[in-house]
Amino acid sequence: MRSWCVRILSWTLRAAPGFLAAATAAHALTLPELLKSMSEVQAQQGRFVEQRTLSLLDKPLVITGVLSYRRPDFLQRRTDTPTRELMSVSGDRLTVEWPDRHEQRTLSLSSNPMLWAFVESIRATLAGDGPSLQRFYWASLSGDLRHWSLTLEPRSSDIAARVKSIVIGGSGSVIAHVDVLEESGDRSVMDIKPVASP
Repeated sequence: MRSWCVRILSWTLRAAPGFLAAATAAHALTLPELLKSMSEVQAQQGRFVEQRTLSLLDKPLVITGVLSYRRPDFLQRRTDTPTRELMSVSGDRLTVEWPDRHEQRTLSLSSNPMLWAFVESIRATLAGDGPSLQRFYWASLSGDLRHWSLTLEPRSSDIAARVKSIVIGGSGSVIAHVDVLEESGDRSVMDIKPVASP
């Protein structure tokens, strides 16, 4: 009997860390916890495939490229197909380049609230910047650390007239999915696969 009890106790002690890890991972994640986790990341980079479903097109437009973030506020989207484009954001400054046309345009985000709000939906989430995120959106979070979903709904009626919701999904401190639903019914779904940061 003693030998049997010892074996059970030994197995329980070995299994306990796994049970504890599973319980921790399954813990319902709160928005402050997610933002704290994101705020500890210095950089992220991922290859994306975006499908845009537009009422004007017969089939979805597929866009591929690389999305990069670097603390504290640098965000870059490099589009490889169907056309080459480089969009970089740092602070309030947004720069868009079209290498094939040798063109470049720079503007202030604060002068374009709609664009600013969209940039912050991703940048503020990556940065764990709650105030910036909640400046533009009502935010609700579901899931746990292994698989979470952040739903953003515009606070401003002007923005809400264009964008119905933005749903960002991820695991841990990595964003894996961005789903933008417009009031018109048009939709953009982006899937992101992490790659090593430069």
